Parts: sequence; structure tokens; C-alpha cells
Amino acid sequence: MNRKVFSRAWTTASLMVAGAVLIMNAPVIAQQYKILHNFNCTGNGGCAPAAGLVFDDAGNLFGTTSYGGLYNGGTVFELSPVTGGNWTEKILYSFNPNGTDAYSPQASLFIDAAHNLYGTTPSGGSYDEGTVFEVSPKAGGDWSEKVLLAFGGSTTQGYSPYGGLIADASGNLYGTTAFGTQFGTVFELSPSPTGNWTWKLVHSFEDDDQTIDGLYPYAGLISDSAGNLYGTTFDGGAASNCWDSAGFFCGAVFELTPVEGGSWTETILYSFLAVFMAYPMGIILMPVWLLMLLETSMAPPSTAAIRLFVKRCTTVAAARFSS
Repeated sequence: MNRKVFSRAWTTASLMVAGAVLIMNAPVIAQQYKILHNFNCTGNGGCAPAAGLVFDDAGNLFGTTSYGGLYNGGTVFELSPVTGGNWTEKILYSFNPNGTDAYSPQASLFIDAAHNLYGTTPSGGSYDEGTVFEVSPKAGGDWSEKVLLAFGGSTTQGYSPYGGLIADASGNLYGTTAFGTQFGTVFELSPSPTGNWTWKLVHSFEDDDQTIDGLYPYAGLISDSAGNLYGTTFDGGAASNCWDSAGFFCGAVFELTPVEGGSWTETILYSFLAVFMAYPMGIILMPVWLLMLLETSMAPPSTAAIRLFVKRCTTVAAARFSS
């Protein structure tokens, strides 16, 4: 199945704060915001949104809540604009912590050209060690959910994905698990014409005397035009003098490059050097820079552009904290 895919961020910098969806309009100076929707933990509505939003070509917003819904396992929701500047919420799916379903999503969704929504949960599935799920539109306006992968069925898979997913032009999904084999993984899920998905290990983060690596990738990934993957880790990196009182290193920015034969090569682009600019748990490359790119072009940024951006961000951050 060859599928043209896309994922667009809300280009006016959407924020979820205190159970509400807020829209903050550029420029940064003299910002204004409007509450689009207030979540309510009573009834069957979702509550406690923990991630950002994606939107389709009609301007509908899609997101998740970590709690609420019919079974209090969280929801996938849609917010649609209506006449007069208001927005209407629709619950597309309520997660059910019944021993097989996903529940309590913590990451943003990925939306493809067919409006299928893909996400992760750090819990749930047959082994309660996290899932990759798909929520798809059906005829008549209903939606259906399918667990594509339940982590925990193999010791090589890793477990507990906290970050969201990205996809390449062939419809392959890429994500991270914060734990397992040994200190987190990067994985790939590939679709087949029969509707099944095949899991593949892209990288396993390790901690030994011979390897300088990141540890515990809580965040998701981004990619460039050459197919390289980039992300952050909460721990690890090359800064051997960066232990805090809990015994952690300060984290790293990494790059994964595909090579001939289907394997991948990792490069540590940056190791955080001080406890006051350490422990990244988000996609540090994403916010303003990619939003500006997506407003002007749907093409992924180049390898050189991402590497330059990492260098500039970390250099500026280091200078500010040392001054």
C-alpha cells in the first residue's frame, strides 16, 4: 500500500492549558487568545488533554485527552469550526482499558491524506505496555479504532511510547519507546496490502563503556528530505561531567541515517552540558521553525538545515545559561 501522507501542525501555535484548547495568534508581541473548547470530566466527554493538535485540509482540529470518555480511558476528538466563530466538539473514539485496547494517550496524532489518525499510548494493549493505534473514518460519519501494535509481546520491541508518530511517503510510521532494549528504542511500522503492519527495530539505545548514546527517548521524531530521523533523549549523551544528584546524564539530540541493506546509523548531534539546560522530553526542533516552514511549503527540511538549526539552538542556549 503506497500512501501519500502528510501531517500539519496548527500554524498559529495552538496550546492546551488547564483543560482548554487555546489559539494564540502571531506575532509573538501583543498576543491574543481565544478559548475554542472547555473540557469537562463529567459525562462522556474527554478531559485532561496532554498533547497538541493536528488539522485537516478543511480546518478541523484533532487531538486526544488522557482521561474521560465512555470508559474513562481517554478520547480522540475533533473540533470543527461553525458559523459565528464557534467550534463544535465530536468524540471520535473512547478508549477502553479492558485488557486489549489502548488507553490514556499522551502524544499528538498523525493524520494522513485519507484522514486516518495514528497515535500512541504508553499503556494499554494485550500486555499493558503501550500501543500504536489507528482511528479511521467510516461511511455515515462514524469512526473505528484498531490497535496496530501492542508492545510487550517481544523483548526486542521496547515499551511505553510517550511520543507521537511521523510517516514517510510510503506510509511507514516511525516512533519511539521510552524504555526497553535497553534504554529505549526507535521503531518503524510498515503497512501491507492486507491491512497488517510489520514492526522493525530502527535503533536500540545502549549504555556501555564503548558507546556514547542517548537514553530514554520520551519525545517523538522529525525527519528531513533525505529520510533521516531526529529526536531527543532524556538521559545519556557524551557529557561525562554532567551527573546530577539522581545520577542522570543530561540528554542528547540524535540523528538516525538509513544505509544500504535496511539498517540505520546513529549520530549524536549534541550532548546537553549542564543541569539547567538538560533532560529534554520534547521535540526541540519542532515549534516555531517547522511551523514557519509548513506555512510556506509542505516539503521536509534538508539534512543541512536541521543540523544547522540544532547547532544554532544549542550554541545560543549554552551562551545564555553561561552568561
